[in-house]
Amino acid sequence: MRSSKLFSLLQTMNVMLEGSKESLTILIIGGANMCLVQKSRDITHDIDTYTEQENMLQKYRSMVSKARGVDMDWINPSADLVITPKILKDSHVWHKFSNLTVYTPSDAGMLALKVTAARPDSYDLSDAAFLIKKLGIKTTDEIKTIVDYYTPKWWDNFGYTEKFCKEAIEKAYK
Repeated sequence: MRSSKLFSLLQTMNVMLEGSKESLTILIIGGANMCLVQKSRDITHDIDTYTEQENMLQKYRSMVSKARGVDMDWINPSADLVITPKILKDSHVWHKFSNLTVYTPSDAGMLALKVTAARPDSYDLSDAAFLIKKLGIKTTDEIKTIVDYYTPKWWDNFGYTEKFCKEAIEKAYK
C-alpha cells in the first residue's frame, strides 16, 4: 500500500472513532513508520502497531476493512511482541487526529527494531541504512549501543546482526 492510502485509512478510522465518541492511541513501527513518519519510501504491506487498547483497535480495524474494502491485515496489531518499555518511553506523537493519536518511536528506537528484525529479502537493510545516515552513525559499536539500550538484555544476538549492520552502514554512505 502507498503511504497516501495508509494515511487515508487512518483518517477513516478517526472519523469512525469520532462518530462513536471514542479515542484510540497507537504506536506505528515497521514499514508504515518508514513510509509515513520517515518518508524514506512510499510503499509497505500494512501498518504494524502497538496499543494498550487492543479490543478497540480490533473493532475499528474490522469496521475500516468493511467500509473501505481492504483486507483485515491492513493494520497489524501484533507489534507488542517487539515493543519494549524504553521504546515506549522514548516515543512521541507523530500525528494527532481528533480521536486517534499516532505515536512513533524515536529514530534510534526504530533503528533498534530494524536491526533486531534484520530479515533477509525485506526492506530492513535499506530502512536501517536510512536511519543510520539520519542519525549520523558511523560504526557498528554505535548501533550496538542503541540496540543494547532498546532491547531486552536476553537479546544478545548482535553477532548475528553485525554483518547486517556493516552492510547497512556501507549502504548508508555509498
